Amino acid sequence: PKPRKGVSKQSGANAKQVSAQAEEQLIDRAKQLLREKEIKFKQRVDTAGLAKKDKKKTKVYETSGETVTINKSSSENEKITDKDIKWYNSLIEKGTMKDKISALGLIVKTDPQSSLGYVVALLKMAAKKDRKQAFIAIDNLQELFTQTLLPKDRKLLPFKTAVAEAQSENKKITDTTLSKLFFEHKLRSLYIEYIDLVGKCTNDPLDYFKKLAISILSDCLLECPEQEETLLTLLINKLGDPNAEVSKHTIMNLIRILKKHNNMTQVVTGEIQ
Repeated sequence: PKPRKGVSKQSGANAKQVSAQAEEQLIDRAKQLLREKEIKFKQRVDTAGLAKKDKKKTKVYETSGETVTINKSSSENEKITDKDIKWYNSLIEKGTMKDKISALGLIVKTDPQSSLGYVVALLKMAAKKDRKQAFIAIDNLQELFTQTLLPKDRKLLPFKTAVAEAQSENKKITDTTLSKLFFEHKLRSLYIEYIDLVGKCTNDPLDYFKKLAISILSDCLLECPEQEETLLTLLINKLGDPNAEVSKHTIMNLIRILKKHNNMTQVVTGEIQ
């Protein structure tokens, strides 16, 4: 006999509920894993050069209203020594704004997957009202995103999409994979925030900063495919800038992009039309 419709619907609803619960558990686990990495790295940065007493003891740190217990005895990235990090810290504490921004960038390069908190700090500097200082951070972030953080050959995916894609390919979702996928999810959001910030700078009252922002957006598009549609739209919109010099600067940058990515020619033509 065929099952009653009511039973079938209830069964489907239960399956969806289980699936939603499993999804939430994955998200919570991924957040926890990435948070632990970030705390461990921040603790290393904050204590670099200090006396290392009780190094192997476990310590509880608090972050985002939650407590996380981590082991202090191991360091995930030994390429940069504590002496280097101590020097970066001295720049952050005593250096000029340019020194501080450079030091934060160097810390991010030390361990990219554990350093998104420092990227957030740079984004705050990039949003400052002092445009000269802001553009030092904006320029530093452009290099970090395109040379260190973003993949060169693919776009980032939202966490749920990335997990679903991995599951569809029957890949094993390990803790390492979860941490990486959630890192990329957060990185994608921060890059969108960055592009939005630079995009607003293309409407700066001063043409100098307009052209600087256009060059930075062009460099982003040249180096990585992430957010290429948004970047292209922002650039093409500047062809209609009231200042002919800004329009000319935009054209020069689009030509530079098309020389490297001639497959974009049809897309650019379509956008202009």
